[in-house]
Amino acid sequence: MLQQYHTKLKGTLALTDSYLTEKALQKEKGLYKFIWVRQGSITVEIDHQEMVLSKDDVISLTHLQHLEFKSIEGEYMTLLFNGSSHLVRFTLNEKERRQLDQITEAMENEFTVSDSLQEEMLRILLKRFIIQCTRIARQRLDITREKESGFEI
Repeated sequence: MLQQYHTKLKGTLALTDSYLTEKALQKEKGLYKFIWVRQGSITVEIDHQEMVLSKDDVISLTHLQHLEFKSIEGEYMTLLFNGSSHLVRFTLNEKERRQLDQITEAMENEFTVSDSLQEEMLRILLKRFIIQCTRIARQRLDITREKESGFEI
């Protein structure tokens, strides 16, 4: 599954469960990524460091980081967009997984709508996904108010 939207300002928002085979997406070097392992595990290499991601692990990548899939023994979803910053990794609990499931399901549905409001709705859903991931990461990484100014997902 590949769902993609191109904005009027040449931005891109894509949702796929087959990033490994989506050569056109891989060539778009300015895209930021969230990778969410939905089932099983995947092994990736990020900037020459191998990492095994398991069910409900989420990582965020900037356009500057080199990503290579080494093995896939499960299902994953990749959210790509023009945006912002650091490698962050965390594992979802059941409630958090359901929250992100709801957002990505709404996103999948919105990709099928073709009207003047589609772009704005996709932006809103992307923001919800990023905000939810930021909240989860803050909790996992124990980001206090004092440390918050340097924290951005």
